[in-house]
Amino acid sequence: MSLAFIVFITLVACSSDTKTNQSASVAQANNSKSIQSIPPVFSDSKVKQVYNSYIQLKNALFNANVVQVKSAALTLKTALTAVASSKGADLSIKMASVSSLEVQRGLLTPLSAEVEKIIKGSKLSSGIVYKQFCPMANNGDGGYWLASESTIKNPYYGDQMSSCGSVKEEIN
Repeated sequence: MSLAFIVFITLVACSSDTKTNQSASVAQANNSKSIQSIPPVFSDSKVKQVYNSYIQLKNALFNANVVQVKSAALTLKTALTAVASSKGADLSIKMASVSSLEVQRGLLTPLSAEVEKIIKGSKLSSGIVYKQFCPMANNGDGGYWLASESTIKNPYYGDQMSSCGSVKEEIN
């Protein structure tokens, strides 16, 4: 299969998701409750630190900033250690130790799964955590991430395909 064909399929798949997202965004703009995104509030301060560190990491990936990803991954490792997530801490260390944005992004899916377990195992006082999905991430296998807003800001592709993806679950 040629590289040009793979790129074409990727763009077609994500542009249809983008159109869906744009339609959803217009519908949300018409609904005042959807416009206001309520950031999640956790009862456990350690879980709050995990989530906030994870969001910094996700944003650094979206911005394609390898140095910020490394720094955020180390901060997340400390937070994950505090909640006894050795697998999550190990994934964070791996992410901090590589200089390839592609490898860092590849580690986001298993890291997101670990953070999701922690969040679902804790008490959310208010707000919503959005579990989002990009079908094109990880060489077409797809990839999940967590966000504080329903608007898609794809950390797997950053500004290349920033709105590729959809909300799959609301955790509240």
